[in-house]
Amino acid sequence: SYLYGSYGNQDWLGRWPEGNNNNHSIRNTVINVENLTLNDEEDELELEFDENEANIQKNSFNLVGRFLTNRPIRVNMMMGKMGDIWQPGKGMEVEEAHPGLFVFRFFHQLDVQNILKEGPWSFHNHTLVLNVFPDDVDPREVPLFNVPFWIQVHELPSGFMSQKTGKNIGNYIGEFLEYDEKNDSLTWRKYMRICVLVDVRIPLKRFKKIKKPGGESNLIRFKYERLGTFCYICGLLGHSNNKCPKLFDMADITKVTREWGPELRAEMGRRQGGESRWLRGAGDPSWVAPNPIVMSNKYGGSKSGDNGTKDHLTVNVNDEDKVKMLAISDIFKNPAIIFPKVAGKNVNAINEEDVTEELILESDRKRSRSQQEEIHAENVQKVQEETKNKLGFDAVFAVDRIGRSGGLALLWKNKIDCHIISYSNNFINVAVRADNWNQWRFTGFYGYPEHDRRRDSWDLLRSLAQDMSLSWCVMGDFNDMLSADDKRGGTPQSQWLLRGFQEAVQDSGLIDLPMDGYPFTWTKGRRVTNPIEERLDRAMATQRWIDEFPNFKFTNTIADRSDHSPILLKLLNVEKVFKPRIFQVCK
Repeated sequence: SYLYGSYGNQDWLGRWPEGNNNNHSIRNTVINVENLTLNDEEDELELEFDENEANIQKNSFNLVGRFLTNRPIRVNMMMGKMGDIWQPGKGMEVEEAHPGLFVFRFFHQLDVQNILKEGPWSFHNHTLVLNVFPDDVDPREVPLFNVPFWIQVHELPSGFMSQKTGKNIGNYIGEFLEYDEKNDSLTWRKYMRICVLVDVRIPLKRFKKIKKPGGESNLIRFKYERLGTFCYICGLLGHSNNKCPKLFDMADITKVTREWGPELRAEMGRRQGGESRWLRGAGDPSWVAPNPIVMSNKYGGSKSGDNGTKDHLTVNVNDEDKVKMLAISDIFKNPAIIFPKVAGKNVNAINEEDVTEELILESDRKRSRSQQEEIHAENVQKVQEETKNKLGFDAVFAVDRIGRSGGLALLWKNKIDCHIISYSNNFINVAVRADNWNQWRFTGFYGYPEHDRRRDSWDLLRSLAQDMSLSWCVMGDFNDMLSADDKRGGTPQSQWLLRGFQEAVQDSGLIDLPMDGYPFTWTKGRRVTNPIEERLDRAMATQRWIDEFPNFKFTNTIADRSDHSPILLKLLNVEKVFKPRIFQVCK
């Protein structure tokens, strides 16, 4: 039963009291409501102190943070990613206290100390600003304006590599925190390394003119390690060039000047320490260099050979997976490698529906093993030609499969200038140029599916990253996962596999591109009740590539008849503000 009454001009509906309270009258109930006054709100309400909650707060250590971006943060993905990176010994909790403001609660002070000391941190290249705060303070009142950066000071004159000099330079950039004395132990020091607390509200410092005691001047330059997204126009962290507020205040955006650039990013080599087959023990006469395989590097690298006429990049792979050098003679010896379009409709663009429907051309047809071998042996060029024409491409480059396994293919159109740099059974490496874009490097990658060969995939990725002459994007089926959240169902991914792939990605200077659509790209047991789903396919890029193509869109599409779903990467040329062109890559 329900009570209906009114209070002032407002109607109200209440439930009739149950049980022993049935002797209450409607009149009494209505009178109690009508006698309510605003003074009742000022009466004190005595609360009991919760000792359990107090103990939890006493044993926790809080950090509050925000990401330098106006884009919404995918909270669940961020929580899993940061947990995998930090790996706190006593675990952690994450709460969004306010839109865009996050509280990270830890349960041991060592975890907090390590996180603050080893920063800066980022998620999808958005820098995270952190600060400590006690439980009795509103996290919205905590100032979040400073980030500690390790900064390399280049072109310092000899004799000035000292902690005193570093402190003076650090206090010019921001607030000096620490001097890297280990950097002094290097035989040849190219730069000084200092940790500085940088105010994110101020444009990044690029250089400083210094004066020697004798009166001679010298210009020193700064490079920031693990620098997130920043603007080349205003020098502020948190947004890219096309989102700069200065652009919207200009009458003619073609006259914009870029005083900052990618040279502020420090090139990060592999982390020092740990074991490697490339490290020689002191005085170890038994050390032998691994056998290198030469990979052609048309667009950068060091010289090799007796006459020093070949550019090359060294890649370490197993003998059965030797990287091949592409030459004109290769094309003439095997015309099936590349062949121009001879038939079919020239499609100007690929839409997502076309990709979803057409990339799976033959997978729904079940063939016997003999039929498969016959197709590979006699009709491989015909199948590739049909595939190329049906998808509307003009050229294709294919790597033959081994036995019954896979094989790789890269297709492109004539309006895209593609130059094959190198290839193997696990990757195709190309230099791409289109319209007014800067030339950049694209790698289609296929990782070894066997657990005992994952390290080979990681080392191959690191080797490909050595070529830093062009901005780089790598995309494909890595057969690896970056986070425990990349898998649903079945046995959880082993921690050593997660850590190994994470370290390879970090060593390669790559950033995982955020993906729209369904979070998993591979399914086992699609028609069963509890299928196993994993994200094995992804796209990653260097920060330099992201700066050149900030308006990319990476999407996971749907495939009804394949265990892998096609992934699609679209690039918008930001230089053409009024007439944008789209470049698309699909896997």
